[in-house]
Amino acid sequence: MISKFSFLQINYPELFTISELSEKLIHIDPSSSLSKSRLFSEKLAVLIWEFENLGFFEGNQVDRINQLFYKNCIPDVIKDIFHAIRKSGNKASHDGNGSQSEALFILKKCFQLARWFNETYENEYI
Repeated sequence: MISKFSFLQINYPELFTISELSEKLIHIDPSSSLSKSRLFSEKLAVLIWEFENLGFFEGNQVDRINQLFYKNCIPDVIKDIFHAIRKSGNKASHDGNGSQSEALFILKKCFQLARWFNETYENEYI
């Protein structure tokens, strides 16, 4: 299976590896897929923070997402995607429960996030 996230492979190999694993885990362990999707979104938020030269950050993922939004680095729709991924990943990590349909839905959100990121910071349209 060729990963839908292959466009990240050259410039962002860590993001690619995490997203590819999340894709593979959907059918094996949806909760792990959701956790990997959350990790993907965390790494992506850190990259955006760095690209925007926002300096030192102390806080959690909620704080980072909200600060990126308040500093006009991400639009409202991207903020909402980040929060959806975060919440599902948290629930899956803590409860160990996650359905295949939820994991697929969140993976699609990760793809939207990755596509937005690539178009915004690499000027490459998917």
